[in-house]
Amino acid sequence: MLKFQSNDTTIIATFEDFILTTYVIIDELYHRF
Repeated sequence: MLKFQSNDTTIIATFEDFILTTYVIIDELYHRF
């Protein structure tokens, strides 16, 4: 059970990194145009 929670937390962290990276790219492109 503890291992499953650890994997779930890793997936959430990766998803948050993906969202953050996407936001930064879109924000940078928005300011250029």
